[in-house]
Amino acid sequence: MSDTVATFWIISKQGEVFELGDSPKPRKKELAFKLTEENYNSWGYITIQIKGVSYSKNRVLLNDHFVGYLDPTPNDIWVEQTLIVEVYDKQLFGDGPTNKLVIESNNHTGGSDGNLDDFSFKHVIFHYRTNR
Repeated sequence: MSDTVATFWIISKQGEVFELGDSPKPRKKELAFKLTEENYNSWGYITIQIKGVSYSKNRVLLNDHFVGYLDPTPNDIWVEQTLIVEVYDKQLFGDGPTNKLVIESNNHTGGSDGNLDDFSFKHVIFHYRTNR
């Protein structure tokens, strides 16, 4: 019998949709959240619903640490993507500072100027394991 449980933290609100890309849309979105339980494992993961991704260089960062790139999505349908995260000291829990998840829209080479990728995302969840 295990003394660990899967825990998840909903980062975005129900029905909240974010759009990134060329002006007047923002190039990146920062989402702040607090974790109430200390992590047990050395890894966690982020799930996100996303659509309209054309380029493979749109970055995801957690507390200024690179997590991964968003995969291009087919057509204009919502697709779930999962990114693995090393936990250790990269996630903050308790009464301390909040965690900061940043999703960036970049151009086809990964730069922040020129023709940026226009896409939408929603339903952002951080999953990890805790001791109870």
